[in-house]
Amino acid sequence: MNLRLSVFLFFFSSWSYATDPVRFILPNFPPYTYQVDGELAGVGVSRVSKILKLANIPFSFKLTTDYDRAIYEIKTGHSDGFFLASQNDERDRIAVFSKPVMENAWCWFLLNSSNLDPKHSSFKAANIGTILNTNTHKWLNKNEFISVSGVLEPQTLLKMLSKGRLDAIFLSEAVFTEAIGKLGQSKKQYKTVIQKIRPFGLYLSKTYLAKNPKTLIKINKSIQVLYSDISNREK
Repeated sequence: MNLRLSVFLFFFSSWSYATDPVRFILPNFPPYTYQVDGELAGVGVSRVSKILKLANIPFSFKLTTDYDRAIYEIKTGHSDGFFLASQNDERDRIAVFSKPVMENAWCWFLLNSSNLDPKHSSFKAANIGTILNTNTHKWLNKNEFISVSGVLEPQTLLKMLSKGRLDAIFLSEAVFTEAIGKLGQSKKQYKTVIQKIRPFGLYLSKTYLAKNPKTLIKINKSIQVLYSDISNREK
C-alpha cells in the first residue's frame, strides 16, 4: 500500500467514526434549564455541559417552552436529544435514556391549614396543580386524579393555591423551592409530602443513535465518572 492511499484511508476512517454534533432541545424548567439575560442557565445545563465536554462530544443547546414541544422536535428530527428528564413510555418509544445525572423528588405541597392527606384514596378528588406536559402532569392523569390543572409557571400554581383555587401542588421539590424563593416565601408555610424519587437524565433520539451508536456509551461513561454516587444507586 502506497503512502498516499494509507493517508486517504486514515482520514476516511477518522471521518467515518466521527461523532455528529448532538442538537439538544431544553424545556424551560427552572431551576434545571432556563434562560437569563439571553444565556442558558440552570443545574441541568451545567451538569450536562460537563458530561459532554468530558466525553468530547460536540453539542448545541436550544430552549423551548415545555416538554411536549421538546418531544415534537425529536419526532420531527429537528433535535437529537433533550434534558433533564425522567423516564416514561412515550419518551422511550423515540429515544434512549441515559444513566441518571441527578435525582428528582416528586412532592405534594399543601397549605399548613389543609387537612387533606395525599396518601388517602379520597385525595384523588382534590384540585391538583402541576407544570403543563411534565412527567408529574402525565403521572397525575395516568393515576386518574379527577381535577388536574397544568400551567407553565410554578409561581402561578402557588398563587392559585393561596387563593383556594387548588388544594395541592404536585411538583419537583427543586422547582417548588425555586418558585417560593422568587415570591419571597418560606417553605415553612407549606406541608411537604414526598411521593417518589425519580432519576433525572438525558434522552438521545433513536434516529441519532442509529448513526452514532457510540455516543450514549461515551456519555454514560462520563456520567459514571462525574456522578458515580447517583449512577450506582440506580443499579
